[in-house]
Amino acid sequence: MINLSSNALIIKMKISKKVVCLLAVFILTLFSCSKVDDKIVKLLQKIVETSKEGLPETTLFTYYGSEIVNIDGALKSTDFKYKDGLITRIVVLNKATKVVETINYSYIKGKLVQVESLGNYIPKFNHNIDKTISYERFLLGANHQKIREYHGILTFENGNYTNDIRTLDNVGFGIIMKSIRTFAYDKKINPFSVILGFDKIISYDVFMSINNNLSIVFIDSTTLPSDQVTSSATMSSTNFKYDADGYPIEKFSETALLPNGNMGYMKTEYFY
Repeated sequence: MINLSSNALIIKMKISKKVVCLLAVFILTLFSCSKVDDKIVKLLQKIVETSKEGLPETTLFTYYGSEIVNIDGALKSTDFKYKDGLITRIVVLNKATKVVETINYSYIKGKLVQVESLGNYIPKFNHNIDKTISYERFLLGANHQKIREYHGILTFENGNYTNDIRTLDNVGFGIIMKSIRTFAYDKKINPFSVILGFDKIISYDVFMSINNNLSIVFIDSTTLPSDQVTSSATMSSTNFKYDADGYPIEKFSETALLPNGNMGYMKTEYFY
């Protein structure tokens, strides 16, 4: 499974809030996305990731009809369980440590309301009338005590999340930490969009860009300790190549998050 953070070309800079907002608007205008209608369905069978100095690592996909059954990579294997067309459980095996993580998904009227990683964390979601989604993420401490880590509001368009305003809660006294994440997409097809149930998952990884492929992430972070405001911005971009049907066949990143934890070049190939 591919982590969103591995798709980044990071440019760090000090920037004013006004410039941040203008740049975010420009990005969304430039990369405004539209839903791909009447798309040809192709199920992703294999992904091959190659770093600049490393050996290729292969991830294999297994299906039952349009349901994903397993994603098997070099570092971990992930099993999926369904009920009534919705993904209700993901079980992740870390192949190195043999640690198993179970993640349960709960829905009300087909909308995701809670994700629980047993013994680790619990995000909760509320679907608002204006079609935004409010969320909270809780860490589980001793004796299953819930500690709110952060909360925020998600905005989306054409099935893609375009904006995330987040406030961190578990920070020091007198410190306010906020971030605004702006997402922009291309007009092609995300291969995960044809897998049953993935359009209901709310997650910051490859699943989140439901209709199109995530091309740019723009993050503006603000910290206010002791009346002193600090603002910074990070921009991440990814380049794709596509087949005649609009499905990605190659992805390139110069500063991907590599398996060893370092940043570097990564090429990803898609096979259907």
